[in-house]
Amino acid sequence: MDKLRVDFRTHSRTLSGDRGVFYDTSNRAIIILQNHECFEDILSTLQHETIHFCLKEDENIDEEQEEEIIYRMAWADLDLV
Repeated sequence: MDKLRVDFRTHSRTLSGDRGVFYDTSNRAIIILQNHECFEDILSTLQHETIHFCLKEDENIDEEQEEEIIYRMAWADLDLV
């Protein structure tokens, strides 16, 4: 089974506007700390990139569908209340 590797960065020359990114070829997620406002924001990005990792094997969905799934999962707990 593949493992997700997560790197936390304080800066990035190539990802200056991103909060995080997942690279499916290397199973690596990078979280750019300076682009977050609080700890909860960092956790949200970590969850987002982790879900990308979990969905990477599904070839039946495109990138837009994957983002929609992640968005719905992030808000699912609020809908249950």
